[in-house]
Amino acid sequence: MKQYGHHSKPLLFALLSLLIGTVNYWLFQPHILVFAWMGKASPGPLITLHPGIIKVIVTGYVADMAWCTALCFVVLFFNNLKYLNTAGKIIILTVPYLSEIIQKIGILQGTFDWIDILLYTMIIFVFALFSTLFKTPPS
Repeated sequence: MKQYGHHSKPLLFALLSLLIGTVNYWLFQPHILVFAWMGKASPGPLITLHPGIIKVIVTGYVADMAWCTALCFVVLFFNNLKYLNTAGKIIILTVPYLSEIIQKIGILQGTFDWIDILLYTMIIFVFALFSTLFKTPPS
């Protein structure tokens, strides 16, 4: 049986990232589809920011960055447990890109955004550089 204790940090960081993304959506975009499915949708944001670059970043990109970061931490968790090969990591890390593509073709509500694509690429690149994301853990 595998020991999970020393491998649990990436999973905790993933959960924290998901929480940050969820709270961001709840405060600034409570009308999204996930909240509608839960019966918790609100027609307007709970917090309103003044127009400007901070508003654009907080309402448009923080949650997406948090979700992509969480996904990287999940892949790192499974990599540390030796549950994923490189192909599996790549397949999982394409999820953010696929979400943008299905928004673009109209299957999923949302707005396709090239900046999201760039942010996902940057987050994954940083993980690849500074973590064991694409390294095989020692035996």
